[in-house]
Amino acid sequence: MTSPDVLKHAAETFLPEDTVLAAGIFGLQDNYVTVAAVGLAGAATADAVGLEGPLASGVVGAASIHAARDINADSQGLAVRMLIAVTVSTIHVLDWDGSVVHKEFMAFDRASTDVTVTKFGASRRVHLKSADGKQELDITGSTGFLSSEAAADKLVLELLYG
Repeated sequence: MTSPDVLKHAAETFLPEDTVLAAGIFGLQDNYVTVAAVGLAGAATADAVGLEGPLASGVVGAASIHAARDINADSQGLAVRMLIAVTVSTIHVLDWDGSVVHKEFMAFDRASTDVTVTKFGASRRVHLKSADGKQELDITGSTGFLSSEAAADKLVLELLYG
């Protein structure tokens, strides 16, 4: 389980000059066009090498989604999973390797950032847009009771939209 305290401590270690109110692990929202394109390419490759059946389809499908997520993140200079740390004045978007933060991808001013949160099953989709429109980010956090990240994500979500 990834506890809120562990994530907050990781963010505080990287941001020692700032008081971190909460930190959670959020995923970059899927680009469904890329998922579809990679899925079609994977299916064609599976057919070409003679892979058939439901197991092969499942493996190709899962691999396609994983590859599409990597492509989407790389194209934006981000990671598939990121640590979102909220301070009094800033929303920090940090890399996350599972234990430590190495760099900051971007930061949003809390007072002037437009935050939109929508429900998507047991997840929450978050759209962040800077006041000047130069930065935007679409991320997804978990609120499902089975998710080990839900407690931390809920704390971040409360700070983002109350």
